[in-house]
Formats: sequence, structure tokens, C-alpha cells
Amino acid sequence: MFSRRQRDRPANYFDPWRKQQPSPPKEIVGVVGSSRHESLAIQPLPEFYIPASQDPERRMDVVIRTAAVDPAGLQASLRNIVHEFDKDLFVPNLEPLEKRIGVTLAQPRFNMMLLGTFAAVAMILAAIGIYGVIAYTVAQRTKEIGIRMALGAQRHDMLQMILRQSFGVVAIGLVIGLFAALALTRLMASLLYGVSAHDFSIYVLVLFVLSAAALFASYLPARRAMNVDPTVALRYE
Repeated sequence: MFSRRQRDRPANYFDPWRKQQPSPPKEIVGVVGSSRHESLAIQPLPEFYIPASQDPERRMDVVIRTAAVDPAGLQASLRNIVHEFDKDLFVPNLEPLEKRIGVTLAQPRFNMMLLGTFAAVAMILAAIGIYGVIAYTVAQRTKEIGIRMALGAQRHDMLQMILRQSFGVVAIGLVIGLFAALALTRLMASLLYGVSAHDFSIYVLVLFVLSAAALFASYLPARRAMNVDPTVALRYE
């Protein structure tokens, strides 16, 4: 029985059957789905299955499906069933499949937790930095705002101008950062499992957080400056 990966292999791919001694012809009885035997992070390899009676091995793995809430409590029963066939057969410790998979994914999960923590801290620091710089820049324009309002500028026009100018600078930085992130994702692809390095939702979340920080940093100081009397704003230092 062949796996799909073995069936779809290139014609010049190494065939383990060619390395064996001449043997009776084997009949292909079907094609099954590919499996990840080595690691969940490794793509399925071309392989085929031979009945145990034709190619016996000293060690065998058995997978048992059960509806029990606590599979660990079935160990004694399973050992008794095996010993009914051969009382001298050694049965190693049994463990749930979730535990075996968890061991395989332990390192990728730790890597992602570490990278996720650093990414969250970096995003928070970036948001704080953007807020501080833009808020300071807008506050420095209090005198300019007072002059414009003394000359007849409307409050909503001033607010729109400040938001547009501030967000324009931030937008340029976000675009540059987006392209840099897309270019650097190739370095992180090997650390990911089951997740695309180009996850659209992550980019949207980061852009939203940084854009919101820029919006509040522009809006709050501008709103505060426009509520100041123009004569006071003209004397602002």
C-alpha cells in the first residue's frame, strides 16, 4: 500500500525497493493518506506499507482509539489483552497521543511563545513611542493653532488638518515597516508550525494598534489646544 507522497514522487526519486535483494513481485492494493512519522514540522516523506507478516520487526507501535475520558486508566486492561496472546511479550508504558504530539510541539510552542512575547512588548513600546512623539509635536503647534483660529480658522478644519498631517507621517512609517516585516518573515518560517508566516490578521492587528495610537496622539493634544483661548495660545511658549 502506497502513501500519496510516494505515488506522486518524481520518476528519478530514490526508490528503496531498488536497494533490496530480488524478491517476489508485490501487489499494490491501494493508496492511503500521507503521514508525518518523524515530526509534525517535517513534510510527509514518500513511503509504502508492507504487512507485518512479510517484513516482521522487533518493535511495533500500536495506536488505539478509545472513547474513555481518562485513557491512562486503560493501561492495565490493555496489558492484560496483550498478555492473553503472549504472556512474555513486553508492553512498554502507554501514553495518550496528545502527550506524544505535545512533546513534538514543545520546542515550536516555546519558540512562538518567546517570539510572541517579544513582539507584544515591541508593539506596545512602538505605540507608546508614536504617541509620545506625535503628542509632543502637536503640543508644540499650540501657538500656530492660536494664530490660525485668530485669523478665522474653524475648529473642525484645524482638527482635520492636524490629524491628516500627523497620520500622513505615521502612514509612511507603517508602509515601510510592513514591507520590512514581509521581507523578514522568511527567517521565521522555519520556526512556525501550522501557521503561515504571512498571516493577514496579524498584520491588520499591528496596523490597527499603531494607527489607533497615532490617532489618539494627534486628537487629544489638538482638541486640548483648540479649547484654549486664541489670545492665550498666542502667548504660549
